[in-house]
Amino acid sequence: MNLKSNKVTNVALALMVFLIGPLLVKAQHTLSLWDRIERTIAQSEPRWILVNKWPNPNPQFRVITYRWQLDTNEITVWMVEFPTSQDAARELYRLASPLSGQPSQQCAIGDKCYIVRPGVLFFSKSNLIVRCSSMVDDPLRPAAGLKLDIMTRFAQLIVSTVPVQPVRLGSSPAESHKDALMHHEKADKALREGRYEEAIEEYKKAIELDADRAELHHALGLAYLKLGDRRKAIDAFKEAVRLKPGWAEAHYDLGGAHYEVGDYETAATSFEEAVRLRPDFFGAFMALGKTYQHSGLHPRSVEVFQKAVLLRPANVEAKIALGNAFIFSGQPQEAVTVLREAVRLSPQSAIAYATLGQAYRLLGKFQEALGALQEALRISPKDPVTYNYLGMTLESYQRNQDALAAYKQAIDFKSDYAEAHYNLALLYFTLGDRNQALHHYDILKTISSDLAEALLKKLSQSPGV
Repeated sequence: MNLKSNKVTNVALALMVFLIGPLLVKAQHTLSLWDRIERTIAQSEPRWILVNKWPNPNPQFRVITYRWQLDTNEITVWMVEFPTSQDAARELYRLASPLSGQPSQQCAIGDKCYIVRPGVLFFSKSNLIVRCSSMVDDPLRPAAGLKLDIMTRFAQLIVSTVPVQPVRLGSSPAESHKDALMHHEKADKALREGRYEEAIEEYKKAIELDADRAELHHALGLAYLKLGDRRKAIDAFKEAVRLKPGWAEAHYDLGGAHYEVGDYETAATSFEEAVRLRPDFFGAFMALGKTYQHSGLHPRSVEVFQKAVLLRPANVEAKIALGNAFIFSGQPQEAVTVLREAVRLSPQSAIAYATLGQAYRLLGKFQEALGALQEALRISPKDPVTYNYLGMTLESYQRNQDALAAYKQAIDFKSDYAEAHYNLALLYFTLGDRNQALHHYDILKTISSDLAEALLKKLSQSPGV
């Protein structure tokens, strides 16, 4: 290619932008479309580095230019958006008109495509015109031109990103922003008032106008959670963290949704990212510790709850959680230490006293255990957890009938209390009442298959079974 030809093309492009000004949309730059194109190419062609991005400085023109590099190779992509696809088609035909008397070669990209000369192609998709060129278009480095198939690959990626229907051009930036804000406010109000289905519809309308706002997808996820649709909430939260990967709260809510469906491993990953992004995120540390506990990773839960306690030394919930983690990790003495601090900070916390009683029991300090559990029942006389712990302590004293009564009391207050059914079935079996043991085993199967399986395994290992 000669220098003269290149100058003619550049002049033609400059004239085109000048002449088509009245046709161009007088609206704010469509960042959502441009950003999607940029992300698509980054994901599909990771070796190519985006080195320049030039939006038109005049906000009334929707024009942008990209330049990618790979070693010494370059691809430049110029894009302009028109009010309609018909406008784009007419302008494309004009651009593809031969400058040198040679007909342009057509290609199968987008709605219409022309290879104007080696290393330069134009195509249209919907109301968008795109010009792709490689360094073969550079007269200073003609030998460094890229193959047409590489340029075609970029063009096809852009085509896959542009919507079939024209980008919404019917309102000004201010009107579009106002519409999105209106739907967002309506959705927030509906969510606050418990009208969750209406909130979801309004969030969706706002997203149609502003699809790249992570906050809208996050709010949509919260609405789905309120409606009990955790799977759709997960999808919405995933989109929020994709759009805003540094947003710790979105990772936290994504983890919470995974936790609620029992996907503890994935939940832990989200909570880990939340605390990495925000090392002072107390709620995420608490959630991560509970998730580790559910996964049987008790030493790791101890570490996480210790960090939570360091963040909020006076928080009783964190100290109780750490005490429980020590108990599950086989460290009852450490549990007693932290739980005594919990009851000092909150002398009216029944769960703190009940957990302290459990720690004392594991240390073999049965009198101290009974004292802590009785204090818990004084504060909260109908707490099923305390009665379950009381039954375990009484059983350690060989006070089996009192233990049976305590387990039954726990079940009276919480009929689906799996741990109490497990303990009651095991004690009945020990006392030789197999019918009652089988009865509670059958109930346990409907509540917790894991505990039912554990009970069956334990009973099968007992002598005489």
